[in-house]
Amino acid sequence: MKLLRLAGAAAVHVFTASGAVLALLSLLSAAEGRWAASFAWLGVALIVDGVDGPLARKLDVKRVLPRFSGEELDHLVDYVTYVTVPAFIAARSALVPDGLRLPLAGLIMLVSLYHFSDTESKAEDGYFVGFPAIWNIAVLYCFVLDLPRAVSASLIGTCAILTFIPLRW
Repeated sequence: MKLLRLAGAAAVHVFTASGAVLALLSLLSAAEGRWAASFAWLGVALIVDGVDGPLARKLDVKRVLPRFSGEELDHLVDYVTYVTVPAFIAARSALVPDGLRLPLAGLIMLVSLYHFSDTESKAEDGYFVGFPAIWNIAVLYCFVLDLPRAVSASLIGTCAILTFIPLRW
């Protein structure tokens, strides 16, 4: 029975870690300019991210495998799927004006590091304080709504500023 609990807990960590592989598939699709496929992979990663936490709690992974932090693993995968891939998309696509692609992608990466390292970025009631670094959603909306490049750039800049404003999300 103990072996089964260990295997279940380990499987949850592997499931969480699979988000990094999904991010790689998204990144490869984006590198080829296959934006729909890239966002589809990010969508699958979002589903994994939504399921892994409840599954980990149900299987009491923290107690069964205390050496490995599912929270840290989740944060690492989230940074890749929620931040790095969308920043790459902003840098490589026609989402924003040419001269702003790299600066805005860099801005996404930098302000998100602040968010992820902020020990008070999540309130006790579960709300995020400041923009919660959900760049996968922000960039997706820019694509889906086919926003003018200047509007997309303004949206990205505004969200970056909102990272530091203690609004609840």
